[in-house]
Amino acid sequence: MDGCPKITTITCADDLFDFLKQDSGNDDKDDDRLYIIKYYASWCKSCAKFGMKFKQLAMIHGDLLEDNNNNNNNNNHQGAEANLIRKGSIHFAQAEYSETRSLCRSMGINKLPFVQIYKAGGEKVDEFVCGPRDFNVKVKDRVEELLLGMSSGSSTSDGDDDRELRFQREMEEGQSLSNGLLSSMVWDKESSVGAKQSSSPKMV
Repeated sequence: MDGCPKITTITCADDLFDFLKQDSGNDDKDDDRLYIIKYYASWCKSCAKFGMKFKQLAMIHGDLLEDNNNNNNNNNHQGAEANLIRKGSIHFAQAEYSETRSLCRSMGINKLPFVQIYKAGGEKVDEFVCGPRDFNVKVKDRVEELLLGMSSGSSTSDGDDDRELRFQREMEEGQSLSNGLLSSMVWDKESSVGAKQSSSPKMV
């Protein structure tokens, strides 16, 4: 599908607030999407490499806009809906450090590239420093894990709940048995090793 990913540009705290709240009050449950923000510096070579991977991820999971001369890849979310050709499962945004220095400092961001992931309503799920080499493991795999969890969570049946409760009870019973065996083993070990304790090396 031809098009460019919709990546909102954040320049201040108000932009961040608007970005995270854009689906609030929407009755459409399909709009309960993830939000991911990258913080970068325009002069940072590592950030540039990270940015290419970020854009590729946005092409897969983000909103897709018409690709024409009137659209910029770094769209502000206001007014961009008219060009929407595909609705994604994640909202993407970016903030340039030099333009959002006070915002970054207020959130303790002192290493770049930096990533934040939120759920709908502004609940922060994760945040971390990530270089381009670690992108697939720390960013791509993480968001796909979260998307899978959201999808499976919405379709959980009563039968699944019952199986989970039974499994939890079995684990608790197994833990009790394990603790009893461990106590017995410790007692036997202390009684048999006591005489050798003075000659055994100390473990740090």
